[in-house]
Amino acid sequence: GWALPGNTRFGKKGSGNKIKAKVADYLKQFFLNGNLNPKNKLTASAMRKELLELAHSGEIDEDHVPK
Repeated sequence: GWALPGNTRFGKKGSGNKIKAKVADYLKQFFLNGNLNPKNKLTASAMRKELLELAHSGEIDEDHVPK
């Protein structure tokens, strides 16, 4: 049949790390700021740099900054 036991894979879905809520809120702010004023649009590397600056200032944990 189509569901042979040897072909099944377990534990693959959702195995990645989740973005923390506070980091997601900052990312939403960055995106919305770029939508409101296109001159303030940030690239992905610039967003990461901003998140790292927030981590160095103690607002968020540096381990929570996505790569």
